[in-house]
Amino acid sequence: MFGIQQGDLPDRQDPQADRRSAVRALPFILVVGLVIKLAAILAWGHLSPDSETLKAWCVGLARHGAYGFLTGVEMPNIAPGTMHPLSALLTWPLGVIWRIFDPTFVHHASAGFSLWVRLPTLLAEIACCLLLFRLAA
Repeated sequence: MFGIQQGDLPDRQDPQADRRSAVRALPFILVVGLVIKLAAILAWGHLSPDSETLKAWCVGLARHGAYGFLTGVEMPNIAPGTMHPLSALLTWPLGVIWRIFDPTFVHHASAGFSLWVRLPTLLAEIACCLLLFRLAA
């Protein structure tokens, strides 16, 4: 009935049955979460102030490098000394790669660029989910 067979149901006599069920469900949960996150970024990613700051850092670092960016050629939207180094290390290469396809950054306000800048965050969230699952198992 409903396409469920006896072998699909967890066997209470088998202590590993719950773990196998969770392992089979994990990819589905990750894909659904990723789709929801991507849809939210594409729909409302440009409304977030931190997203706009990351995009500005990405463009500024790609255009002027770290020294030119931090010395005021294109003033970053941050207080001096408060830029997170990891954000700079991640957004700089993303800006350089984006610049290959859009040399003048004409499309920096696009949803695609918002998604591109958020890519490291998305991958880190998936890695954290996998790590937590592994630790809990």
